[in-house]
Amino acid sequence: EFAAIFYANVEFDVVGNWAAELHIQIDGEIYRSLLTQPFNVLVQTPEPHIGTPLPASTQLILRDVVDLADIDSSKNPIPELHDLTVAEALASGKPVLVAIATPAFCHSRLCGPVMQAVVIPLWQQFGNEVQFVHIEPFELKEARTTGRLVPVTLLREWNLQSEPWIFVADRYGIVVAKFESIVDLEEVRSVLIDLVSVDVTN
Repeated sequence: EFAAIFYANVEFDVVGNWAAELHIQIDGEIYRSLLTQPFNVLVQTPEPHIGTPLPASTQLILRDVVDLADIDSSKNPIPELHDLTVAEALASGKPVLVAIATPAFCHSRLCGPVMQAVVIPLWQQFGNEVQFVHIEPFELKEARTTGRLVPVTLLREWNLQSEPWIFVADRYGIVVAKFESIVDLEEVRSVLIDLVSVDVTN
């Protein structure tokens, strides 16, 4: 089964309902009139937006639980991604990347790929210069025992209506980039390179 992912940065100058028609060329073959799902363009989305402080939230971390599986549904969870609360990471004076994703209970089926193909490789590359925080969006005990997906407090605090998300803040705690749903490794890597380069030159 073939699957392809394309992305483009597009500016919409009018708020309201939009749709898109795509013409895509793959290996010389052109696919025309591919319609996207309708989507709504807002003046400002409800979640933390670029240029504003990332909320200094507190979530359960490694020191609060007996088992890492209580706060991470990954097959091979990484303890270092659960060392700090968001508030502690923001207070560190380093850039911060917050990944909100649930590999085991993801509606979009993109959380696992985002963690494995984006967040973990970036942590391996930038872990000494950037604080990485992974947060499960749902209460895992409830999800595992009843199947109900109960949002954690942070989702309500940040007004998040979907998952997964990646937020990146600079060393002052200001959001410089955010990515919803699917994201390309190089998109996020370029943001971190810029942040780390700025910190080195200052």
